[in-house]
Amino acid sequence: MKNGKNIFHFSLFISLLLSTVIMTSCDADVFDLGSDPAEGSTYKVSEGNPISTTLAEDERFSEYVAVLRASGLFNALNQSTTGVSFTAFAPTNEAMAEFEQRIGAKVNAQAEDYMKSFVLYHTVKDSITSDNFIKKTSVTNLAGDNIEIEVDTINAGEVILTNNNSDGRVTEMALPASNGKIYVLSKALTPLVETLYDRLKQNADYSVMLAAIDETGWGERLNTLSVTTTENGVQTTTRYNFTVLGVTNAAFAQAGIHNVAELKAKLAENNNDSEISTDSLLRAYIGYHILKTKVSAEGMGALQGNSLTRMWSTGADNLVFTIENDTTVTEINEKYTLNANGTAAHFVEKNCNVLALNGYLHQLDSWMPVWEPEQQTVVWDFVDNSEIQSVVTDAGVEYQPVEAPKKQEKVRLTNTALFQNYTANDHKNNNFDDIDYYTVTATVTKALESGAKNANNNDCVVFNLGNAGSATLVTPTIVRGKYKVLLDIVYTVGHSRFRTKQVGTGGTLEVTFDNENKKYVAPYTQVTSTLANPLAGVYTTTLYDEIEFDTTSTHEFKFTIKDSAATTESGFSLQFDTMTFIPIED
Repeated sequence: MKNGKNIFHFSLFISLLLSTVIMTSCDADVFDLGSDPAEGSTYKVSEGNPISTTLAEDERFSEYVAVLRASGLFNALNQSTTGVSFTAFAPTNEAMAEFEQRIGAKVNAQAEDYMKSFVLYHTVKDSITSDNFIKKTSVTNLAGDNIEIEVDTINAGEVILTNNNSDGRVTEMALPASNGKIYVLSKALTPLVETLYDRLKQNADYSVMLAAIDETGWGERLNTLSVTTTENGVQTTTRYNFTVLGVTNAAFAQAGIHNVAELKAKLAENNNDSEISTDSLLRAYIGYHILKTKVSAEGMGALQGNSLTRMWSTGADNLVFTIENDTTVTEINEKYTLNANGTAAHFVEKNCNVLALNGYLHQLDSWMPVWEPEQQTVVWDFVDNSEIQSVVTDAGVEYQPVEAPKKQEKVRLTNTALFQNYTANDHKNNNFDDIDYYTVTATVTKALESGAKNANNNDCVVFNLGNAGSATLVTPTIVRGKYKVLLDIVYTVGHSRFRTKQVGTGGTLEVTFDNENKKYVAPYTQVTSTLANPLAGVYTTTLYDEIEFDTTSTHEFKFTIKDSAATTESGFSLQFDTMTFIPIED
Protein backbone atom coordinates (compact mmCIF):
# COMPACT_ATOMS: atom_id res chain seq x y z
CA MET A 1 0.00 0.00 0.00
CA LYS A 2 1.24 3.48 -0.80
CA ASN A 3 0.16 6.78 0.66
CA GLY A 4 0.26 9.57 -1.90
CA LYS A 5 0.31 13.34 -1.89
CA ASN A 6 -0.42 13.62 -5.59
CA ILE A 7 -1.67 10.91 -7.93
CA PHE A 8 -2.27 11.37 -11.65
CA HIS A 9 -4.39 8.69 -13.24
CA PHE A 10 -4.40 9.09 -17.00
CA SER A 11 -3.30 5.51 -17.69
CA LEU A 12 -1.65 6.10 -21.05
CA PHE A 13 0.24 9.03 -19.63
CA ILE A 14 1.32 6.95 -16.67
CA SER A 15 2.77 4.21 -18.83
CA LEU A 16 4.52 6.55 -21.21
CA LEU A 17 5.34 9.53 -19.04
CA LEU A 18 5.53 8.83 -15.34
CA SER A 19 7.20 6.00 -13.53
CA THR A 20 5.79 7.18 -10.20
CA VAL A 21 3.13 9.82 -9.64
CA ILE A 22 3.09 9.92 -5.88
CA MET A 23 3.81 12.67 -3.40
CA THR A 24 4.60 11.14 -0.04
CA SER A 25 2.30 12.18 2.77
CA CYS A 26 5.17 13.23 5.00
CA ASP A 27 6.50 15.81 2.54
CA ALA A 28 4.06 18.56 1.65
CA ASP A 29 6.05 20.18 -1.10
CA VAL A 30 7.51 17.38 -3.20
CA PHE A 31 5.91 15.62 -6.15
CA ASP A 32 7.81 12.44 -7.02
CA LEU A 33 6.89 12.11 -10.68
CA GLY A 34 9.95 10.14 -11.68
CA SER A 35 12.23 10.68 -14.62
CA ASP A 36 11.16 11.05 -18.22
CA PRO A 37 10.93 7.49 -19.64
CA ALA A 38 10.76 8.93 -23.14
CA GLU A 39 14.23 10.45 -22.88
CA GLY A 40 16.19 9.69 -26.03
CA SER A 41 13.18 8.34 -27.92
CA THR A 42 12.69 8.99 -31.62
CA TYR A 43 9.33 10.36 -32.69
CA LYS A 44 7.57 9.74 -35.96
CA VAL A 45 5.82 12.97 -36.90
CA SER A 46 3.20 12.92 -39.63
CA GLU A 47 2.09 16.56 -39.58
CA GLY A 48 4.58 19.14 -38.33
CA ASN A 49 6.35 18.96 -34.99
CA PRO A 50 5.01 17.73 -31.65
CA ILE A 51 4.20 20.15 -28.84
CA SER A 52 7.56 20.60 -27.11
CA THR A 53 9.48 20.96 -30.36
CA THR A 54 6.92 23.44 -31.68
CA LEU A 55 7.30 25.53 -28.53
CA ALA A 56 11.10 25.30 -28.67
CA GLU A 57 11.10 26.75 -32.19
CA ASP A 58 9.09 29.78 -31.04
CA GLU A 59 11.22 32.26 -29.07
CA ARG A 60 8.10 33.54 -27.25
CA PHE A 61 8.12 30.36 -25.11
CA SER A 62 11.82 30.01 -24.29
CA GLU A 63 11.21 30.34 -20.53
CA TYR A 64 8.49 27.69 -20.48
CA VAL A 65 10.61 25.43 -22.67
CA ALA A 66 13.40 25.79 -20.10
CA VAL A 67 10.95 24.49 -17.47
CA LEU A 68 9.97 21.58 -19.74
CA ARG A 69 13.59 20.60 -20.13
CA ALA A 70 14.54 21.09 -16.47
CA SER A 71 11.49 19.11 -15.29
CA GLY A 72 12.38 16.17 -17.54
CA LEU A 73 9.03 16.34 -19.36
CA PHE A 74 10.16 17.86 -22.67
CA ASN A 75 10.19 14.51 -24.48
CA ALA A 76 7.06 13.33 -22.70
CA LEU A 77 5.02 16.17 -24.22
CA ASN A 78 6.56 15.32 -27.56
CA GLN A 79 5.35 11.73 -27.60
CA SER A 80 3.19 10.82 -30.58
CA THR A 81 2.07 7.33 -29.68
CA THR A 82 -1.27 6.37 -31.21
CA GLY A 83 -4.16 7.52 -29.04
CA VAL A 84 -2.14 10.03 -27.03
CA SER A 85 -2.78 13.73 -27.53
CA PHE A 86 -2.54 16.84 -25.38
CA THR A 87 -3.71 20.40 -25.08
CA ALA A 88 -0.88 22.56 -23.76
CA PHE A 89 -1.53 25.92 -22.10
CA ALA A 90 1.81 27.56 -22.84
CA PRO A 91 2.76 30.77 -20.98
CA THR A 92 4.75 33.31 -22.96
CA ASN A 93 8.00 34.68 -21.59
CA GLU A 94 6.10 37.73 -20.34
CA ALA A 95 3.55 35.48 -18.63
CA MET A 96 6.35 33.49 -16.99
CA ALA A 97 7.99 36.71 -15.77
CA GLU A 98 4.72 37.92 -14.23
CA PHE A 99 4.16 34.55 -12.54
CA GLU A 100 7.70 34.43 -11.19
CA GLN A 101 7.28 37.91 -9.77
CA ARG A 102 4.15 36.64 -7.97
CA ILE A 103 5.96 33.70 -6.37
CA GLY A 104 9.24 35.55 -5.91
CA ALA A 105 11.41 32.96 -7.69
CA LYS A 106 12.28 31.48 -11.06
CA VAL A 107 10.26 28.37 -11.89
CA ASN A 108 13.19 26.56 -13.52
CA ALA A 109 15.22 27.14 -10.37
CA GLN A 110 12.71 25.26 -8.22
CA ALA A 111 12.81 21.60 -7.25
CA GLU A 112 12.19 19.24 -10.16
CA ASP A 113 8.96 18.02 -8.60
CA TYR A 114 7.53 21.53 -8.43
CA MET A 115 8.43 22.11 -12.08
CA LYS A 116 6.66 18.87 -13.00
CA SER A 117 3.56 19.97 -11.13
CA PHE A 118 3.70 23.28 -13.02
CA VAL A 119 3.76 21.47 -16.38
CA LEU A 120 0.97 19.05 -15.41
CA TYR A 121 -1.11 21.99 -14.27
CA HIS A 122 -0.80 23.55 -17.72
CA THR A 123 -1.56 20.36 -19.68
CA VAL A 124 -4.87 18.67 -20.52
CA LYS A 125 -5.33 15.27 -22.07
CA ASP A 126 -6.82 15.18 -25.58
CA SER A 127 -6.42 17.64 -28.42
CA ILE A 128 -9.13 20.31 -28.10
CA THR A 129 -10.03 22.39 -31.14
CA SER A 130 -10.88 26.06 -30.70
CA ASP A 131 -14.53 25.46 -31.69
CA ASN A 132 -14.92 22.85 -28.97
CA PHE A 133 -12.85 24.78 -26.46
CA ILE A 134 -15.06 27.88 -26.40
CA LYS A 135 -18.13 25.67 -25.92
CA LYS A 136 -16.71 24.11 -22.77
CA THR A 137 -17.30 25.49 -19.29
CA SER A 138 -14.31 23.70 -17.79
CA VAL A 139 -11.49 21.22 -18.40
CA THR A 140 -9.52 18.99 -16.04
CA ASN A 141 -5.74 19.23 -16.19
CA LEU A 142 -3.27 16.40 -15.71
CA ALA A 143 -2.90 17.37 -12.05
CA GLY A 144 -6.57 16.43 -11.66
CA ASP A 145 -7.72 20.00 -10.97
CA ASN A 146 -10.66 21.69 -12.60
CA ILE A 147 -10.08 24.83 -14.69
CA GLU A 148 -13.09 26.95 -15.57
CA ILE A 149 -13.37 28.50 -19.05
CA GLU A 150 -14.99 31.86 -19.74
CA VAL A 151 -14.93 33.63 -23.11
CA ASP A 152 -13.87 37.25 -22.66
CA THR A 153 -16.74 39.42 -23.92
CA ILE A 154 -14.58 42.55 -23.98
CA ASN A 155 -11.34 41.35 -25.56
CA ALA A 156 -12.24 39.52 -28.76
CA GLY A 157 -10.53 36.16 -29.25
CA GLU A 158 -9.41 35.86 -25.63
CA VAL A 159 -10.49 33.38 -22.95
CA ILE A 160 -10.18 33.57 -19.17
CA LEU A 161 -9.08 30.42 -17.35
CA THR A 162 -9.97 30.29 -13.67
CA ASN A 163 -8.91 27.96 -10.92
CA ASN A 164 -9.20 28.58 -7.21
CA ASN A 165 -5.72 30.04 -6.96
CA SER A 166 -5.58 32.48 -9.84
CA ASP A 167 -6.75 33.42 -13.31
CA GLY A 168 -4.98 32.63 -16.58
CA ARG A 169 -5.60 34.23 -19.95
CA VAL A 170 -5.60 32.64 -23.40
CA THR A 171 -4.70 35.06 -26.21
CA GLU A 172 -4.25 32.57 -29.07
CA MET A 173 -6.11 29.31 -29.47
CA ALA A 174 -5.36 25.88 -30.88
CA LEU A 175 -1.98 26.40 -32.52
CA PRO A 176 -1.32 23.10 -34.35
CA ALA A 177 1.15 20.43 -33.28
CA SER A 178 1.34 16.85 -34.48
CA ASN A 179 0.21 15.45 -31.12
CA GLY A 180 -2.22 18.13 -29.96
CA LYS A 181 -2.97 21.83 -29.68
CA ILE A 182 -1.22 24.77 -28.05
CA TYR A 183 -3.10 27.60 -26.35
CA VAL A 184 -1.00 30.71 -25.73
CA LEU A 185 -1.22 32.20 -22.23
CA SER A 186 -0.47 35.83 -21.45
CA LYS A 187 -0.92 34.91 -17.77
CA ALA A 188 0.10 31.59 -16.22
CA LEU A 189 -1.90 29.50 -13.76
CA THR A 190 -0.72 28.85 -10.20
CA PRO A 191 -0.31 25.15 -9.35
CA LEU A 192 -1.92 23.89 -6.19
CA VAL A 193 0.56 22.03 -3.97
CA GLU A 194 -0.86 22.20 -0.42
CA THR A 195 -2.92 19.57 1.36
CA LEU A 196 -5.56 20.46 3.94
CA TYR A 197 -3.03 19.64 6.63
CA ASP A 198 -0.61 22.10 5.00
CA ARG A 199 -3.29 24.79 4.94
CA LEU A 200 -3.95 24.37 8.67
CA LYS A 201 -0.24 24.23 9.51
CA GLN A 202 0.52 27.38 7.52
CA ASN A 203 -1.99 29.40 9.55
CA ALA A 204 -1.00 30.01 13.18
CA ASP A 205 -4.61 30.86 13.98
CA TYR A 206 -5.38 27.12 13.83
CA SER A 207 -2.65 25.94 16.23
CA VAL A 208 -5.05 24.54 18.87
CA MET A 209 -7.14 22.70 16.30
CA LEU A 210 -4.04 21.41 14.54
CA ALA A 211 -2.69 20.01 17.82
CA ALA A 212 -6.01 18.23 18.38
CA ILE A 213 -5.97 16.92 14.80
CA ASP A 214 -2.47 15.52 15.34
CA GLU A 215 -3.42 13.91 18.65
CA THR A 216 -6.48 12.18 17.17
CA GLY A 217 -4.69 10.78 14.12
CA TRP A 218 -6.55 12.93 11.61
CA GLY A 219 -3.34 14.72 10.63
CA GLU A 220 -2.05 11.88 8.49
CA ARG A 221 -5.40 11.48 6.75
CA LEU A 222 -5.66 15.17 5.94
CA ASN A 223 -2.14 15.05 4.54
CA THR A 224 -2.82 12.07 2.24
CA LEU A 225 -4.29 12.39 -1.22
CA SER A 226 -4.61 8.77 -2.18
CA VAL A 227 -3.99 5.15 -1.36
CA THR A 228 -2.92 2.59 -3.95
CA THR A 229 -3.60 -1.11 -3.42
CA THR A 230 -2.92 -4.18 -5.53
CA GLU A 231 -5.25 -7.18 -5.52
CA ASN A 232 -4.96 -10.15 -7.88
CA GLY A 233 -2.45 -8.20 -9.92
CA VAL A 234 -4.83 -5.26 -10.41
CA GLN A 235 -3.69 -1.91 -9.06
CA THR A 236 -6.40 0.38 -7.74
CA THR A 237 -5.84 3.94 -6.59
CA THR A 238 -8.39 5.66 -4.38
CA ARG A 239 -8.26 9.42 -3.90
CA TYR A 240 -9.52 11.03 -0.73
CA ASN A 241 -11.15 14.42 -0.41
CA PHE A 242 -12.28 16.20 2.72
CA THR A 243 -13.88 19.41 3.89
CA VAL A 244 -12.61 20.86 7.17
CA LEU A 245 -14.62 23.27 9.32
CA GLY A 246 -11.79 25.24 10.85
CA VAL A 247 -12.02 26.56 14.40
CA THR A 248 -9.52 29.31 15.15
CA ASN A 249 -7.75 29.99 18.43
CA ALA A 250 -9.94 33.08 18.81
CA ALA A 251 -13.14 31.06 18.41
CA PHE A 252 -11.91 28.55 20.98
CA ALA A 253 -10.95 31.38 23.36
CA GLN A 254 -14.53 32.66 23.29
CA ALA A 255 -15.47 29.34 24.94
CA GLY A 256 -12.58 29.52 27.45
CA ILE A 257 -10.39 27.09 25.49
CA HIS A 258 -6.71 27.88 24.89
CA ASN A 259 -5.11 24.46 24.35
CA VAL A 260 -5.98 20.81 23.79
CA ALA A 261 -6.12 20.04 27.51
CA GLU A 262 -8.75 22.74 28.02
CA LEU A 263 -10.63 21.50 24.95
CA LYS A 264 -10.79 17.99 26.45
CA ALA A 265 -11.98 19.42 29.76
CA LYS A 266 -14.70 21.42 28.00
CA LEU A 267 -15.86 18.37 26.07
CA ALA A 268 -16.00 16.31 29.27
CA GLU A 269 -17.94 19.09 31.00
CA ASN A 270 -20.56 19.03 28.23
CA ASN A 271 -20.81 15.21 28.16
CA ASN A 272 -23.32 13.32 30.28
CA ASP A 273 -21.72 9.88 29.89
CA SER A 274 -18.85 9.59 32.34
CA GLU A 275 -17.72 6.27 30.81
CA ILE A 276 -16.60 7.94 27.57
CA SER A 277 -12.92 8.91 27.76
CA THR A 278 -11.75 12.41 26.97
CA ASP A 279 -9.63 10.97 24.14
CA SER A 280 -12.78 9.49 22.57
CA LEU A 281 -14.61 12.79 23.01
CA LEU A 282 -11.75 14.62 21.32
CA ARG A 283 -11.75 12.20 18.37
CA ALA A 284 -15.50 12.65 17.98
CA TYR A 285 -15.19 16.43 18.15
CA ILE A 286 -12.49 16.64 15.48
CA GLY A 287 -14.30 14.14 13.22
CA TYR A 288 -17.45 16.24 13.67
CA HIS A 289 -15.65 19.11 11.91
CA ILE A 290 -14.58 17.04 8.91
CA LEU A 291 -16.64 15.88 5.93
CA LYS A 292 -15.37 12.97 3.88
CA THR A 293 -16.04 14.82 0.67
CA LYS A 294 -14.92 18.02 -1.04
CA VAL A 295 -17.62 20.70 -0.98
CA SER A 296 -17.67 24.49 -1.04
CA ALA A 297 -19.43 26.54 1.61
CA GLU A 298 -22.17 27.33 -0.89
CA GLY A 299 -22.46 23.65 -1.78
CA MET A 300 -22.85 22.74 1.88
CA GLY A 301 -25.79 25.09 2.19
CA ALA A 302 -27.43 24.22 -1.13
CA LEU A 303 -31.08 23.36 -0.65
CA GLN A 304 -32.53 19.91 -1.24
CA GLY A 305 -36.23 19.70 -1.99
CA ASN A 306 -38.41 22.19 -0.11
CA SER A 307 -36.39 22.20 3.11
CA LEU A 308 -34.43 25.29 4.15
CA THR A 309 -32.20 23.15 6.36
CA ARG A 310 -29.68 20.60 5.17
CA MET A 311 -28.04 17.85 7.18
CA TRP A 312 -24.49 16.59 6.74
CA SER A 313 -22.91 13.35 7.93
CA THR A 314 -19.46 13.88 9.38
CA GLY A 315 -16.17 12.05 9.83
CA ALA A 316 -17.34 11.03 13.32
CA ASP A 317 -19.53 7.93 13.42
CA ASN A 318 -23.24 8.71 13.71
CA LEU A 319 -22.75 12.44 14.22
CA VAL A 320 -24.42 15.05 12.00
CA PHE A 321 -24.84 18.81 11.88
CA THR A 322 -27.33 21.04 10.11
CA ILE A 323 -27.05 24.15 7.95
CA GLU A 324 -29.95 26.57 7.66
CA ASN A 325 -30.21 28.62 4.49
CA ASP A 326 -31.59 32.16 4.63
CA THR A 327 -32.55 32.73 1.01
CA THR A 328 -33.10 36.46 1.58
CA VAL A 329 -29.38 37.26 1.89
CA THR A 330 -26.32 36.59 -0.26
CA GLU A 331 -23.29 36.93 2.05
CA ILE A 332 -22.36 33.43 3.14
CA ASN A 333 -21.52 34.53 6.70
CA GLU A 334 -25.15 35.63 7.08
CA LYS A 335 -26.83 33.23 4.67
CA TYR A 336 -25.82 29.98 6.37
CA THR A 337 -26.15 29.02 10.04
CA LEU A 338 -24.68 25.76 11.30
CA ASN A 339 -26.51 24.06 14.19
CA ALA A 340 -28.91 26.98 14.56
CA ASN A 341 -30.66 25.38 17.55
CA GLY A 342 -27.45 24.25 19.23
CA THR A 343 -24.28 26.28 19.71
CA ALA A 344 -24.66 28.07 16.40
CA ALA A 345 -21.76 28.81 14.06
CA HIS A 346 -21.36 30.82 10.88
CA PHE A 347 -18.82 30.85 8.09
CA VAL A 348 -16.16 33.56 8.12
CA GLU A 349 -16.65 34.52 4.51
CA LYS A 350 -13.19 35.87 3.71
CA ASN A 351 -11.59 32.68 5.03
CA CYS A 352 -13.90 30.13 3.42
CA ASN A 353 -13.46 28.08 0.26
CA VAL A 354 -9.71 27.84 0.86
CA LEU A 355 -8.77 25.18 -1.67
CA ALA A 356 -6.28 22.42 -1.02
CA LEU A 357 -5.17 19.44 -3.08
CA ASN A 358 -7.60 17.23 -1.20
CA GLY A 359 -10.52 19.49 -0.40
CA TYR A 360 -11.72 22.73 1.16
CA LEU A 361 -11.05 24.56 4.43
CA HIS A 362 -13.87 26.78 5.77
CA GLN A 363 -13.37 28.95 8.84
CA LEU A 364 -16.09 29.12 11.52
CA ASP A 365 -16.79 31.89 14.04
CA SER A 366 -17.67 29.44 16.84
CA TRP A 367 -16.16 26.27 18.29
CA MET A 368 -19.37 24.35 17.36
CA PRO A 369 -19.55 21.49 19.89
CA VAL A 370 -21.19 18.18 19.00
CA TRP A 371 -24.99 18.41 19.00
CA GLU A 372 -27.82 16.13 17.87
CA PRO A 373 -30.36 18.02 15.75
CA GLU A 374 -34.03 17.39 15.17
CA GLN A 375 -35.05 15.23 12.22
CA GLN A 376 -34.42 16.72 8.79
CA THR A 377 -35.16 15.63 5.25
CA VAL A 378 -32.14 13.72 3.93
CA VAL A 379 -31.54 13.26 0.20
CA TRP A 380 -29.10 10.41 -0.40
CA ASP A 381 -27.41 10.62 -3.78
CA PHE A 382 -26.03 7.11 -4.32
CA VAL A 383 -22.94 8.29 -6.22
CA ASP A 384 -22.16 11.45 -4.25
CA ASN A 385 -18.92 10.05 -2.90
CA SER A 386 -15.28 11.17 -3.13
CA GLU A 387 -14.02 7.70 -4.06
CA ILE A 388 -16.53 7.48 -6.91
CA GLN A 389 -15.56 10.98 -7.98
CA SER A 390 -11.95 9.84 -8.20
CA VAL A 391 -12.79 6.73 -10.23
CA VAL A 392 -15.04 8.66 -12.61
CA THR A 393 -12.60 11.52 -13.10
CA ASP A 394 -9.71 9.15 -13.70
CA ALA A 395 -11.74 7.46 -16.42
CA GLY A 396 -11.94 10.79 -18.24
CA VAL A 397 -15.67 11.28 -17.56
CA GLU A 398 -17.11 14.47 -16.10
CA TYR A 399 -18.39 13.76 -12.59
CA GLN A 400 -21.74 15.27 -11.61
CA PRO A 401 -21.96 17.41 -14.76
CA VAL A 402 -23.40 20.86 -14.13
CA GLU A 403 -25.50 20.59 -17.26
CA ALA A 404 -27.08 17.42 -18.59
CA PRO A 405 -24.62 16.05 -21.17
CA LYS A 406 -25.59 15.31 -24.75
CA LYS A 407 -23.82 11.97 -24.59
CA GLN A 408 -24.24 9.44 -21.82
CA GLU A 409 -21.04 8.18 -20.24
CA LYS A 410 -20.52 5.20 -17.96
CA VAL A 411 -17.77 4.08 -15.59
CA ARG A 412 -17.51 0.76 -13.81
CA LEU A 413 -17.96 0.97 -10.04
CA THR A 414 -17.69 -2.66 -8.96
CA ASN A 415 -14.19 -2.15 -7.52
CA THR A 416 -15.18 0.76 -5.31
CA ALA A 417 -15.64 0.19 -1.58
CA LEU A 418 -19.13 1.67 -1.64
CA PHE A 419 -20.44 -1.03 -4.01
CA GLN A 420 -18.45 -4.12 -3.10
CA ASN A 421 -21.19 -5.82 -1.06
CA TYR A 422 -23.27 -7.28 -3.86
CA THR A 423 -24.10 -10.51 -5.71
CA ALA A 424 -24.75 -10.76 -9.43
CA ASN A 425 -26.35 -13.45 -11.58
CA ASP A 426 -26.57 -14.02 -15.32
CA HIS A 427 -28.12 -11.32 -17.45
CA LYS A 428 -28.42 -10.44 -21.12
CA ASN A 429 -27.82 -6.71 -20.82
CA ASN A 430 -24.28 -6.26 -22.09
CA ASN A 431 -24.46 -2.47 -22.17
CA PHE A 432 -23.57 -2.29 -18.48
CA ASP A 433 -21.24 -3.96 -16.03
CA ASP A 434 -22.71 -5.20 -12.76
CA ILE A 435 -22.65 -1.67 -11.32
CA ASP A 436 -21.93 1.50 -13.31
CA TYR A 437 -21.79 5.24 -12.83
CA TYR A 438 -23.96 6.75 -15.58
CA THR A 439 -24.53 10.33 -16.70
CA VAL A 440 -28.12 11.23 -17.59
CA THR A 441 -28.59 13.06 -20.90
CA ALA A 442 -30.66 16.12 -21.63
CA THR A 443 -33.15 13.88 -23.45
CA VAL A 444 -34.10 12.45 -20.07
CA THR A 445 -33.82 15.45 -17.80
CA LYS A 446 -35.81 17.81 -20.03
CA ALA A 447 -38.91 15.60 -19.85
CA LEU A 448 -40.52 17.84 -17.24
CA GLU A 449 -43.87 18.15 -19.04
CA SER A 450 -44.54 14.50 -18.27
CA GLY A 451 -44.15 15.03 -14.54
CA ALA A 452 -40.65 13.57 -14.51
CA LYS A 453 -37.95 15.22 -12.42
CA ASN A 454 -34.39 16.12 -13.30
CA ALA A 455 -31.74 13.63 -12.25
CA ASN A 456 -29.88 14.91 -9.21
CA ASN A 457 -26.45 16.10 -10.39
CA ASN A 458 -27.31 14.70 -13.85
CA ASP A 459 -26.09 11.21 -12.97
CA CYS A 460 -27.17 7.93 -11.42
CA VAL A 461 -25.97 4.42 -10.55
CA VAL A 462 -27.00 1.48 -12.74
CA PHE A 463 -27.42 -2.01 -11.29
CA ASN A 464 -27.31 -4.92 -13.74
CA LEU A 465 -27.32 -7.85 -11.33
CA GLY A 466 -29.75 -10.35 -12.86
CA ASN A 467 -32.70 -12.02 -11.18
CA ALA A 468 -32.04 -12.70 -7.47
CA GLY A 469 -29.00 -10.40 -7.59
CA SER A 470 -28.66 -8.10 -4.61
CA ALA A 471 -26.70 -5.17 -3.21
CA THR A 472 -26.25 -3.75 0.28
CA LEU A 473 -25.49 -0.05 0.68
CA VAL A 474 -24.83 2.08 3.74
CA THR A 475 -27.00 5.17 4.14
CA PRO A 476 -25.88 8.56 5.40
CA THR A 477 -26.43 9.17 9.10
CA ILE A 478 -30.16 9.49 9.82
CA VAL A 479 -31.45 11.16 12.99
CA ARG A 480 -33.62 8.78 15.02
CA GLY A 481 -37.35 8.97 14.36
CA LYS A 482 -40.02 8.05 11.82
CA TYR A 483 -39.64 8.67 8.08
CA LYS A 484 -41.30 8.24 4.73
CA VAL A 485 -38.76 6.79 2.30
CA LEU A 486 -38.80 7.52 -1.44
CA LEU A 487 -36.66 6.10 -4.25
CA ASP A 488 -36.08 8.06 -7.46
CA ILE A 489 -35.30 5.97 -10.53
CA VAL A 490 -34.27 6.96 -14.04
CA TYR A 491 -36.81 5.66 -16.54
CA THR A 492 -36.08 5.39 -20.28
CA VAL A 493 -38.43 4.54 -23.12
CA GLY A 494 -36.63 1.19 -23.36
CA HIS A 495 -38.11 0.32 -19.96
CA SER A 496 -41.73 0.67 -21.14
CA ARG A 497 -42.24 -3.10 -21.49
CA PHE A 498 -41.25 -3.55 -17.88
CA ARG A 499 -43.50 -0.71 -16.72
CA THR A 500 -46.55 -2.37 -18.29
CA LYS A 501 -45.39 -5.88 -17.26
CA GLN A 502 -45.37 -7.15 -20.83
CA VAL A 503 -42.33 -8.98 -19.56
CA GLY A 504 -41.33 -9.45 -15.95
CA THR A 505 -42.91 -8.04 -12.82
CA GLY A 506 -42.22 -4.32 -13.13
CA GLY A 507 -38.72 -4.47 -11.67
CA THR A 508 -39.87 -5.96 -8.37
CA LEU A 509 -37.45 -5.48 -5.48
CA GLU A 510 -37.33 -6.98 -2.03
CA VAL A 511 -36.03 -4.20 0.22
CA THR A 512 -34.93 -4.08 3.86
CA PHE A 513 -33.21 -1.76 6.30
CA ASP A 514 -30.84 -3.45 8.73
CA ASN A 515 -32.29 -6.83 7.67
CA GLU A 516 -35.72 -5.78 8.96
CA ASN A 517 -38.89 -4.14 7.60
CA LYS A 518 -38.99 -6.40 4.54
CA LYS A 519 -41.15 -5.04 1.75
CA TYR A 520 -41.72 -5.62 -1.98
CA VAL A 521 -41.96 -2.75 -4.47
CA ALA A 522 -42.07 -2.61 -8.27
CA PRO A 523 -40.54 0.77 -9.19
CA TYR A 524 -41.25 0.62 -12.92
CA THR A 525 -44.98 0.28 -12.24
CA GLN A 526 -44.79 3.57 -10.31
CA VAL A 527 -43.76 5.51 -13.42
CA THR A 528 -46.92 7.52 -14.00
CA SER A 529 -47.83 10.78 -15.71
CA THR A 530 -50.64 12.46 -17.58
CA LEU A 531 -49.38 10.77 -20.75
CA ALA A 532 -50.40 7.27 -21.84
CA ASN A 533 -46.74 6.57 -22.50
CA PRO A 534 -44.61 8.49 -19.98
CA LEU A 535 -41.56 10.28 -21.31
CA ALA A 536 -38.08 9.36 -20.20
CA GLY A 537 -37.25 11.00 -16.91
CA VAL A 538 -36.78 10.53 -13.18
CA TYR A 539 -39.79 9.14 -11.30
CA THR A 540 -40.50 8.48 -7.64
CA THR A 541 -41.37 5.19 -5.94
CA THR A 542 -42.53 5.06 -2.32
CA LEU A 543 -40.47 2.40 -0.54
CA TYR A 544 -42.02 2.95 2.90
CA ASP A 545 -44.95 5.09 3.95
CA GLU A 546 -43.51 4.89 7.45
CA ILE A 547 -40.39 3.38 8.98
CA GLU A 548 -38.85 4.14 12.36
CA PHE A 549 -35.15 4.27 13.22
CA ASP A 550 -34.42 3.95 16.93
CA THR A 551 -30.90 5.39 16.85
CA THR A 552 -29.12 8.25 15.12
CA SER A 553 -26.84 6.25 12.87
CA THR A 554 -26.20 4.91 9.41
CA HIS A 555 -28.25 1.93 8.21
CA GLU A 556 -27.80 -0.95 5.79
CA PHE A 557 -30.19 -0.73 2.87
CA LYS A 558 -30.44 -4.00 0.93
CA PHE A 559 -32.39 -4.75 -2.21
CA THR A 560 -32.80 -8.06 -4.00
CA ILE A 561 -34.14 -8.23 -7.55
CA LYS A 562 -37.23 -10.42 -7.86
CA ASP A 563 -37.89 -10.17 -11.57
CA SER A 564 -37.03 -12.83 -14.17
CA ALA A 565 -36.68 -10.08 -16.81
CA ALA A 566 -33.49 -9.00 -15.07
CA THR A 567 -31.92 -12.20 -16.41
CA THR A 568 -33.80 -12.84 -19.66
CA GLU A 569 -34.23 -9.34 -21.17
CA SER A 570 -31.34 -7.39 -22.71
CA GLY A 571 -32.97 -4.01 -22.00
CA PHE A 572 -33.45 -4.52 -18.27
CA SER A 573 -31.52 -2.32 -15.85
CA LEU A 574 -32.17 -0.54 -12.58
CA GLN A 575 -31.01 3.07 -12.60
CA PHE A 576 -31.13 4.62 -9.13
CA ASP A 577 -30.87 8.39 -8.71
CA THR A 578 -31.57 9.26 -5.06
CA MET A 579 -33.30 8.03 -1.92
CA THR A 580 -35.11 10.60 0.22
CA PHE A 581 -35.96 10.30 3.92
CA ILE A 582 -38.84 12.62 4.91
CA PRO A 583 -39.51 13.06 8.66
CA ILE A 584 -42.94 12.08 9.98
CA GLU A 585 -44.13 14.01 13.00
CA ASP A 586 -45.95 12.08 15.72
